Amino acid sequence: MLMESKEIKELIDRYLAAETTLSEEERLRAYFRSERVDSSLNWAKMLFAYSETASEEQLDPSSVSSSRFDWRRIAASVAIICVTSFGVYRLQENHQQKQMQLAYQQTKEAFDLIATQMNKGTSSVSYLGYYEKSVSSLLNK
Repeated sequence: MLMESKEIKELIDRYLAAETTLSEEERLRAYFRSERVDSSLNWAKMLFAYSETASEEQLDPSSVSSSRFDWRRIAASVAIICVTSFGVYRLQENHQQKQMQLAYQQTKEAFDLIATQMNKGTSSVSYLGYYEKSVSSLLNK
């Protein structure tokens, strides 16, 4: 039993890595259908039980009208492409608008800095003019 459990664990590892043959997969299915499954492998038992029920519940292709089914799929694909394209367009538009707002803000800050420096320069020039008048009035006396 212990040896079989070790082999089963190795087969499960190989199965999850997609390295098993069809006969090894059938051996795993048979093991998990049996009642002697190791309790540490209950998760794998549920996995194999689900895969068996899922394969039984697959749709019979003859029961679905192929032309109607294909048109629905095509319409859904076109709708998804349209919605995705519109979303990408809106994202790009929002990004450009944000970039323009950022450029405007940076330009405004640059002009504010220039204005501040110009005001400092103007006040310095007015002091220079006042200084020059004072010096010339002192020298002329």
